[in-house]
Amino acid sequence: MAAEWEDDSSLLAVLLDVSPTGLAHLAAIPGLGLQSLLEQLLTFLNAFTLLSDANRLAVFTAGAGGCQLAFCSPSCQPAPLMAAAGGHVAADPWPPSAAILSGLQRVVQQAAAAAEVAGVQPGAAAAAAAAAAAHGGGGSCQLSSALSRVLCFIHSMQRRAAAAQGSLLGGSGGGAPPAAERLQPARLLCLTAAPDVPSQYIGVMNAIFSAQRSGILIDACQLGAGHSSFLQQAAYLTGGTYLKPARPQALTQYLNSVFAADARSRRYLRLPGTARVDFRASCFCHKRPIDLGFVCSACLSIFCQQLPACTTCGTEFGAGDKK
Repeated sequence: MAAEWEDDSSLLAVLLDVSPTGLAHLAAIPGLGLQSLLEQLLTFLNAFTLLSDANRLAVFTAGAGGCQLAFCSPSCQPAPLMAAAGGHVAADPWPPSAAILSGLQRVVQQAAAAAEVAGVQPGAAAAAAAAAAAHGGGGSCQLSSALSRVLCFIHSMQRRAAAAQGSLLGGSGGGAPPAAERLQPARLLCLTAAPDVPSQYIGVMNAIFSAQRSGILIDACQLGAGHSSFLQQAAYLTGGTYLKPARPQALTQYLNSVFAADARSRRYLRLPGTARVDFRASCFCHKRPIDLGFVCSACLSIFCQQLPACTTCGTEFGAGDKK
C-alpha cells in the first residue's frame, strides 16, 4: 500500500571539477579531454532527464574560486525567480540539451581562462600542478565548500518537495505516510580528475557526515591517475557508488550503466563496489596518509610528528599536550 504513495521523481545534482589543477589532469588523460568530457556528460544528463518527466537536475561546477550553478531544471529554480515568474517557470524543451550545454560551456570557458592566467597548462604541466595542489592547494578545487553549497541546494529542494506533497495530501485520509518517506533519496554525483587536497580534509568530512545524516547519496567518478580517499569515504558512508573507470574514454557507458539508476532501483542492480576504502587521514605537514598521528585540540589539524605549535591555527601545545 505504501508503494502507491511513492514519488518516482529523482533529484540529481552533478558537481564537475573545473579547477586549473583538475583541467590539467583531465587534459593528461589520453583520448578524453575537456570537450569529450562535456559531450559524454551531456549524453548522460539527457538520458537521465528522459527516464522520467518528473526528474529534476542541477549541474554545478567547482573551481579554485568557488562553486557555480551552471544549470538547473525549471522546478529547481530558486523561490525568488519563481515568484518573479508568477509562481511558475515555463517548461523548457525536454531534454534541455541546449540549456545544459550553454551553461556548462560558459562556466568552463571562465575556468579555462582562469587556468591560463594562473599559468596551469595541460599535458606536461599536469604533474607540476598536482604537486602544487598537494602542498598548498593553489589552483585546486575547493571541494569542501562546493559540497556544502550543493548539499544546501539539495536540502532546500527536499524541503520544498516535502511541503508541496504535504499540502497536496493534507486533506486526504487513509493514513498516508509522511512526505519525507515518499520522496526519492537525492543524489550527488562528483566528477573530478584532480587529487585530494589534505588541508580540506576536515571540511570535506563534515560535508560527508551532513549528507549521511540527511540521507543524500554521494556518487563519485574519479577520472585521474590515482584514487580519491575523500570520495571513497563519501560514497561508502552515504551509500553511494565510487567508480574509477578503467577506460575513461568510454565515460558515457560508465555513467549510464552505473549512475543513471535512482536509489530505489539500485536495490535490484549489482553495481560495482569498492574493494578497499582508504579511511586514513592525511597529515597537514607532509601531505601523506598516516596510520597514527597527532591532532590539534583547537582546529583538529592532523600531523605525523610532534610540533611545538599548530601550523594551521597557531595554537601552542603545552607539556601535557605533547605526551
